[in-house]
Amino acid sequence: MREVYSICAETIVTDITSNKLSIFNVIDEIALLQFPVAVPRISVLFGVQRENEDPEQVDGLLTFSRDEVELSRWPANINFGELPRSRLIYVINGLVIPGPGQFKFALVVQGAEIARWEFPVVQPEQPEARPQQMAPQE
Repeated sequence: MREVYSICAETIVTDITSNKLSIFNVIDEIALLQFPVAVPRISVLFGVQRENEDPEQVDGLLTFSRDEVELSRWPANINFGELPRSRLIYVINGLVIPGPGQFKFALVVQGAEIARWEFPVVQPEQPEARPQQMAPQE
């Protein structure tokens, strides 16, 4: 089994009649002023292709990690049926980002990472607030 594509976005939608994907607000970096923060909604998409010897249905895991330390995991059921490719779309509501770092969603099958999407979370400097001096009025 191998990765065909991976992406992370705010919203990923599959058109019910055409089976085409629409991807909104791709996440390639997140800038946050304070931590921890719960991201209201994040979607992860993996497209995978099976080899001839791979079974039609495979159990795996979706993992979420920061700087290679796993923070969360969810079951992943990959069902190819008779097709060579399959899509997995995950919608996660309220994902907690504990602090800055390099974050990764990964699809793991039989202990091996077969697909991933990585993005940095950065903490920009807070803008400096200075009081303005008003000119004396006569």
